[in-house]
Amino acid sequence: MKLFESIFGAISDEAFCVLAGTLKVCCTMLLCSLALLVEIGSLRPDTYALYRLSAALESDAAAVLLVGNFAALFLERFHRR
Repeated sequence: MKLFESIFGAISDEAFCVLAGTLKVCCTMLLCSLALLVEIGSLRPDTYALYRLSAALESDAAAVLLVGNFAALFLERFHRR
């Protein structure tokens, strides 16, 4: 927490927990996407659905991170009032 505060400044505990949870979820989604890509190997017609699932996990991780950052920003603004 001290390193985070020195880089980004002090934020509320609620906003920090939202950011930390969002990062954990995004990293898990990206790790699952990578595991799927390693497991399916080359792209074949029978592995196309898994390839699409891996691509969806990868792109949705960015959306989750964006929504989590907006939620943390809202919590921080709400906390300071």
